[in-house]
Amino acid sequence: MHLMAGLCLLTAIFLPQISGESVESRPGTPGIKMTTRMVAGGTTDEQTTFLEADRARTEYRPALHSVHGDGTLDTRPGPRLADIARCDLGQVFDLNLEDREYMVSAYPRFRLPKQDIQARTENIPQKVAPWVPTVREETTTVDTGERKDFFGHQARRVISTWKKTPLVGSHSELHDSVTDGWYIDLDTSISCESRWQPRNVSRRHEYYAVGGERYEIIDDGIRVMGFAIERMRTSRWIVTASDGTKRPTVDTWEEKITEFYEGPLDPALFEVPGSFSKVSELRRQPPLTLADRWYLTRTWVKSLANDLLK
Repeated sequence: MHLMAGLCLLTAIFLPQISGESVESRPGTPGIKMTTRMVAGGTTDEQTTFLEADRARTEYRPALHSVHGDGTLDTRPGPRLADIARCDLGQVFDLNLEDREYMVSAYPRFRLPKQDIQARTENIPQKVAPWVPTVREETTTVDTGERKDFFGHQARRVISTWKKTPLVGSHSELHDSVTDGWYIDLDTSISCESRWQPRNVSRRHEYYAVGGERYEIIDDGIRVMGFAIERMRTSRWIVTASDGTKRPTVDTWEEKITEFYEGPLDPALFEVPGSFSKVSELRRQPPLTLADRWYLTRTWVKSLANDLLK
């Protein structure tokens, strides 16, 4: 599905021909509609997701901004996009709702390559330290006991903390992250997606080596359960400049479900409108400005002239 992500990671309905305000019910087919707001790096993004048992639709605007020819950031919003995953068809449709164009590909479209699976099993953590560690990673998760109602679901507050501490001989920097969130029991996967759910495990105290560092892992084994309806992650680390000076850095990321509905959904949400044209590539950035077109034209002319003078 659209990650995101990084990650990763995730709007109101403006086009009546695709998802109008009036919902034509499909008897016996419950669904979910939710809008998620994400705030990070001073920008705010929203996405709206529609779910049924074997299909899903996500509407959003691209979070990445392009750069103008003169090097300045293009802050204009990108086009409204959507993707429709259909397990019954084994396909996913990517749509540009403004240009009325779409692409189609197989679904699920992300599979872990065999070599990656093998690589993940080659460095198995050991229970006894074969050497003195240079980095200690600690993870703790706490259910605060706080509860609140979320559209008829009971939400629980869970705080998870991860900390990486460099020890003697390490080339790493101190790094920690705290995620404070509210979670409900809700499965948002569709039938052809993995339904793996986290579960609590026994406390871990293991060792492994990678990238020139020797790690000690301390994990309380408690896992965050459920679907996040609201969470905030605060990360702190040290940035080393080119001149060797070090500067503490703090970064925050927030996510919150601002709209939530359970009930029948319009079947047309999961279909590509007949007026859309199939293309091999979608436009995902704002259209070029006149200044951009002039810059690209000058660059092309200069390149052509250099080739002719060789």
